[in-house]
Parts: sequence; structure tokens; C-alpha cells
Amino acid sequence: MDKLKILIATDFSEQARNAMKFALKFSDFYILDIILFHSLNSTEINSFETETEKLKKESDYVKRQSPNIPVKTILAKEDNILNKINDIIETDAVDYIVMGTKGNSGKDSTVFGSYISDILITANCPVLAIPLTSHNKGISKILCLTEMEESELKAIEQCLKLSRIHESEIIFYFVSEYDQGQIKNKVSNFKEQIRTITSYPQIKFVTELSGNILDSIENYTCNSQPDLVVTLGKERSLWDRLFSKRITKNLCLDTTVPILSFPQRYR
Repeated sequence: MDKLKILIATDFSEQARNAMKFALKFSDFYILDIILFHSLNSTEINSFETETEKLKKESDYVKRQSPNIPVKTILAKEDNILNKINDIIETDAVDYIVMGTKGNSGKDSTVFGSYISDILITANCPVLAIPLTSHNKGISKILCLTEMEESELKAIEQCLKLSRIHESEIIFYFVSEYDQGQIKNKVSNFKEQIRTITSYPQIKFVTELSGNILDSIENYTCNSQPDLVVTLGKERSLWDRLFSKRITKNLCLDTTVPILSFPQRYR
């Protein structure tokens, strides 16, 4: 099996524990290495020993559930969580970040409050956001939101790898404001690029014309009922507008489907 190093960001909440359970299920398909991370906020800074004990309890929980998985804990006294997380990604060669969200519970629904939308976009590795109401019962369908650009192919290769490992269908969904004639060649070229990197049979391509990109994405996600939604970051493009912090945050808050967000400079 492939090895996978996961950083699980926790605030010791119910949604964070649910995200941890979700991540541990990947041990069915990968050799896991876990890092548990908690960042002290201003109200916790004087209770370092208490927070250390809480983090140890989370580590003990992982060891009880999966005794063979190595667990490292990091308790950070950092004002800038984004910098600290990216430092850990670099020094520990993290493959994925896993975080919890509350799902349909309003704006105050993330492990780090407003930070989750920033982390989804700025982290230097893929981020898996798990709604509280989501449970890892397998990944039989992956919905990959794409601009059908060549610069996305490295991230797409990882999506295809996930599909093969889980034997799941993968849907590449492209929604555009332009007319069908303008996107015909784009779609054709993208399909050809996919064929050059994989012969995986369970691939579907869906294109849609719409004046409201976000509504179309949410409607298609609801109707297709995927087990995982993937967003592909792309620098200096329409992607920045479509998946701005506002939209990415809305996706996290308004769906029970886990979201895997790839960074802009994914290599």
C-alpha cells in the first residue's frame, strides 16, 4: 500500500473528532502516519498544560483505534496559524491536511473559525474538509470541479489515483458562462489530456452553461450525490474568482459532502 502522512488539525470539538475518525478510515487503503496539531488561541495561552493533556487524549484515542499508526503531536503557540501549518507541511512532508466543519450550522462552523477558508486556499498541500454530518462510508463517486486547464493535471493525477485506489467513478465537472461553441475545443483538448495520463475506465465528463456558477455547482453536487468533492486551485485565472474565500467557505458550510481542496501551486 502507498504511504500517506496526514496532519489532523483539532480544537478538541465534536467536528474535529469526526474528521479524525474519517481520516483513520484511510488506513484501509494506505499506510498512515498521523500528526495531531492544535494551535493555542488567546484564551488558551495560559493553560498550556491543560491543552497538552487534551492533545495527549486525542493521541491516545488514535492509538486505541489504530495501534499500528505512528502519531506525532504538535501544540503551537502561534498567532499566525497559516505560517505554522505550512512550516509543518514543509518539515514533515505532509501529504494531506484533514479538518472538521459543522456543515449546515451557520458561519461559526469551522475548527479555526474563519481560518478554514484561508487554509483551504493557502495551505501548501491538499486540504480535506469534513462536515460534522459526514461519515467515511467509502468513496464510490468523486466530483472534480475543473476549469479543464493543463495546469490542473498534477492535481488531477492525484484525483485519478484516489479513484483507482477506491475503485470509484470520477466526474470532471466544468461549468462556464460562455456558449457551447466556445468551450467545445477546450473540452475536447481536456479529454485528450486525460487520456494521455490514464486509461482508467470510470471517468465521466460533464459540462454546463450557467450565469450563476456557484448555484450550478451546488445544484449539481446535490443531484449527483458524490462522496467527495474536489476543487483544483489555479493561479492568476478565473479560478480565483470562482473559488474565492467566500465561495469556498460557502461550499464547506452548505454541504455534508467532504471537500478536498488542492493548492494553487500543487506539484
